[in-house]
Amino acid sequence: MKIKETYEKMLNDSNTANMDGTAFNDYVKGKLTSDDLAPSAPMETNKNSCTPPEDPAETKKKRYMCLPAVVFEADLAHEKVHQDTCGKLNVKEGVNVKYPYAYENYLQNKNNYAADEDNAYNEKIKVLQNWKNANNCK
Repeated sequence: MKIKETYEKMLNDSNTANMDGTAFNDYVKGKLTSDDLAPSAPMETNKNSCTPPEDPAETKKKRYMCLPAVVFEADLAHEKVHQDTCGKLNVKEGVNVKYPYAYENYLQNKNNYAADEDNAYNEKIKVLQNWKNANNCK
């Protein structure tokens, strides 16, 4: 939750006032790294096709072998939010995208970038909390 809270907090940081979305995201990552909370990003979404750059099964095999399955599922849920936002803005997923730069342009606004990350982390947290509750973990 610290990562999600940092995105929200940094929106009001005077240092980010004139930043575009990319600079803002880099600034947030830098802040997290300085607090020893560097976000892990083993998955990503192509901003033009709205798809992952590789098959999720391949990503799972390469980057999640030694992690509990719920971590992979939570990251998938996080990435699906980005893919859904991208698909809505670009008006299709895959090779027949009507507006291929709409999502990329959307993310140039730091408020949009933060909102997309906030929504994505909410989904990731929901998956992890559901797992925790289902397994009676405290």
